Amino acid sequence: MGKGAGSVTVGYRYYMTMQMGLGRGPVDEILEIKVGDKTAWPVREGETAFYDTTATEDRLTSIDAPNLFGGDRSEGGIQGSLTIAMGLPIQIYPTWFKNLLGGDVPDFRGVVTMIFDGLVCSLNPYPKKWTFRLRRLTKGWDGPVWHPELVAIPLVSSTGTMIKGMNPAHILYECTTNRDWGRGYDRNRINDADWLAVAQTLYNEGFGLCMKWNRKSGELQDFVGDVLRHIGGTIYTDRQTGLLELKLLRNDYVVSELPLFTKNSGLLSVEAPEYGSMAKAVGEVIVKYREVIVNEDREVRAQNLGVIQSSQGVNSSPVTYSGIPVFGLAAAVAQRDLKAASTQNAKFTVRLDRRASRIYPYAAFRISDPDSGIEHAILRAGKIDYGKLEDGVITVEAVLDVFGLPSTSFIEQEPSAWQKPDAAPAPASRVYVREGTYQELVQSMSRAELDYVEPDDGAIAIFAGRPTPMCLGYDILSKAGTEAYVQSGGGTFAPTCRLAGAIGHYDTDVAFDGLLDGGLIEIGTLVQIDDELARVDDIEVNADGASGSMTISRGCIDTVPSSHADNTSCFFTYNSLGNDRREYVTGETVTTKILPLTSAAVLDASLASEQAVTMAQRQFRPYPPGRVRVLHGSSLNTPAYDGASVVGNFEISWTHRNRIVQDDQIISHEDGDVTPEDGVTYTLQFFDSDDNLIVQYTGITGNSRVFTGVYSSLVGDMTVRLFAYRNTVSALFKHEFPLTRSF
Repeated sequence: MGKGAGSVTVGYRYYMTMQMGLGRGPVDEILEIKVGDKTAWPVREGETAFYDTTATEDRLTSIDAPNLFGGDRSEGGIQGSLTIAMGLPIQIYPTWFKNLLGGDVPDFRGVVTMIFDGLVCSLNPYPKKWTFRLRRLTKGWDGPVWHPELVAIPLVSSTGTMIKGMNPAHILYECTTNRDWGRGYDRNRINDADWLAVAQTLYNEGFGLCMKWNRKSGELQDFVGDVLRHIGGTIYTDRQTGLLELKLLRNDYVVSELPLFTKNSGLLSVEAPEYGSMAKAVGEVIVKYREVIVNEDREVRAQNLGVIQSSQGVNSSPVTYSGIPVFGLAAAVAQRDLKAASTQNAKFTVRLDRRASRIYPYAAFRISDPDSGIEHAILRAGKIDYGKLEDGVITVEAVLDVFGLPSTSFIEQEPSAWQKPDAAPAPASRVYVREGTYQELVQSMSRAELDYVEPDDGAIAIFAGRPTPMCLGYDILSKAGTEAYVQSGGGTFAPTCRLAGAIGHYDTDVAFDGLLDGGLIEIGTLVQIDDELARVDDIEVNADGASGSMTISRGCIDTVPSSHADNTSCFFTYNSLGNDRREYVTGETVTTKILPLTSAAVLDASLASEQAVTMAQRQFRPYPPGRVRVLHGSSLNTPAYDGASVVGNFEISWTHRNRIVQDDQIISHEDGDVTPEDGVTYTLQFFDSDDNLIVQYTGITGNSRVFTGVYSSLVGDMTVRLFAYRNTVSALFKHEFPLTRSF
């Protein structure tokens, strides 16, 4: 069986036991774990099939993404056990972890935690950042969930993924009533009917939010204010009932039912309205939001073309709503804000009597004062000064009502021309496996190492074309005989192309198409075409980057010129030889599979095809002779494979080759003589048209043989075979060409 090469340490795998705190627990569901911005669980980056399910309760599971960062050839991946603890009040932490920490260790109740134990990276000793996507809707409430049928609002992300946002009314309700971390108000202090109406409106609008709060990010009241800013709402205490009210700025009123204040019904005075300058009017609102599925900040723009034209410029107003998780909702909010910001809004200061005591912030009301030129106006209350009881005056700063969330958004998300590349590895369709040549050993080993190579030693050489642009390289599985596959070694992808038309033995100008990685081709290096090795002397690539032509020198190293069919694959071997780092002996059959890898994964071995090669002592064999010619007549010199037709006497000539002298040089079939290798002789065989041996000449030491009329048996249509031998070992490839003779 194959002899394993000496192991070489090229790096290390790094393992850790990590405890991670995700936040207050419990939560409804843990949806995704990313490491280094790549999905590791419950689906691997670049794949669509889930290998695990999301977590809704305490679980012992695992992360199985060992090639997330390219496997052992790059930065490894994530693989190991995963303990999920939701932080329930009765939670008992794993004993093994407590023993690992030592001392008094709590059970971490009330906190969502994870324990990962396993591989975190390879080669690079710096673990990457872990991030988590969670959902909390109904878990962890202080008491029963308030109207659970409205808490989850379905939304569609830009990727087409369905997500669930939380109803902002429920967020505010919990902030108000939770006794652990909220304000701790009794639920009886809330006007349940009005809050429920707001929750229903937000549910109907699809106004679901995805946002988090912790004490480090600010005070709770700031978080509540941010939620109200998102939805265009207000919370206040009703001055008659003492209950907390939640109201929205919406066009949800009947004009005739709004309170009307005139000089006869509570209106004391109206100061002259203030109008904003049109030059300062906002013509564009830019809403920045957080697309939660891809975990990216994005933006949407809404424009008022009339304002832009009248102001002869774009006055933009950026605003951030970090709790908005999808484009559609961001577009609707952008239009809402644009309507308010682009209107030349009049500001009023209105003085009313105590009949206005029920007006609350953001409330809509009507005024009519013909003496001031106001026949009828609908205002929205802003700042309210209720004054002193003995004064009987309430002062309201208000604006004309232009608020409300549009039911239809006319902003369309422009489809991106960019498509996320498929990071899944694919099987390689262009693969060539053979035994390594002596020249390749010389290039890869020192002289001292070459001295230890035995005649029967051999190694495999693999060349493969890149199956997809995302594939970075490949791992090699190999086995000798019936042994099990061993993963050892790998390679980089070779530039490849296909012949655009068949070529004969002596064609040197070759057309090609289907070129891949053409920028890696080096002039003066080798190209593998079937079993033949040729030297690339020049190459021209067409504008399409995939077709062109190349000039090659044929029959290099230990090969001979051959004919090749149209569409034959060609592999440019420079810097792209794959090897499994194992030694084999003559007669062994080596079976291989190559597993292309991407930054996300390595190809499943069951999808890779097998390629087999039988070791034949290639590196030890002599090279075949070059420049074979048939000389006949007075001056005719016919290349052997052209099929000479001779009359009478003829001569077969060739040039010597020497693997030791040639070393790592690339000598072609048509190049001149090289000092012959010690012990090399040549054998000529002649066969008739029925493939019967006519005669054989062995032990030829020169570089030609003359045949006169004495050799009368050599007549008619024949096949000539020319071998090189060193002692009893022949060259791997022989010359075989037609010859016709008459007298």
